[in-house]
Amino acid sequence: MIPLADQPEAQEYASSESDVDESLRSETQNLNDNAVTQEQADKQDSSDSDAASDDDDDKSTRISSRQKRTPAAFKARPENPNAQRKANLLKQYNYDKKYSDDRNSILYITITKHSPRHCSFNGKITEYHPASDSYLITYQDGDSEIMSHSNVLKYIRGTKQYKDYHENQKALYSAFHTAVSTTTSQSDNVPENYKDARTTPHVADWMQACDVEMGKLRSLGCLEVLPRSSLPQMHQSRKVGGHSDTKQTNLET
Repeated sequence: MIPLADQPEAQEYASSESDVDESLRSETQNLNDNAVTQEQADKQDSSDSDAASDDDDDKSTRISSRQKRTPAAFKARPENPNAQRKANLLKQYNYDKKYSDDRNSILYITITKHSPRHCSFNGKITEYHPASDSYLITYQDGDSEIMSHSNVLKYIRGTKQYKDYHENQKALYSAFHTAVSTTTSQSDNVPENYKDARTTPHVADWMQACDVEMGKLRSLGCLEVLPRSSLPQMHQSRKVGGHSDTKQTNLET
């Protein structure tokens, strides 16, 4: 490699525009610096705004506009009074001999229960339930019912409850009968049967009422009309010369 000969050093070129270039360069640098500073300021403001917004959100989350209520106080559920009563009755029956003997003394006694305007029902005390202090009454027609001890005493002869109950029933019946008899005139009497209805002055109205009632019974299937020929024969007796003469007759005659 051949070294080159020394060349003269190049003179520095000074442009007449250098001052302008320098001023432009300075202004450009200032603009860039200002832009960076403004961008940093904007970022800082944005960060501060976000932080303030977060603080506001936290405050709105933590602070409720609803009115505070007093915390509910839960109380223990009271015991069932019926269960406690049954337990007490059962305990008394098991540990109080006088009490249990009194309850058992009326078992298998026959009682009669009267039904107003109907009939009387005969039944027997068949069971005692100590937990409810009640008895099972079984009637002759197959029906049954549960009756409390205080109620069953009203149907046992010789008890104070029986006497008081029947005296009260007699007084009520007497008062009712007196009130009806004094307020009802003879013309307002209601016929007691079909025969009486046919003899009243208002026979047409009573026959119409009977037809309405019979129509309802038929529509509900409460009765069935049977031909006379299906009815059983009846026996009639008569005395002839001191002797009884029996003959068969049919209901058709």
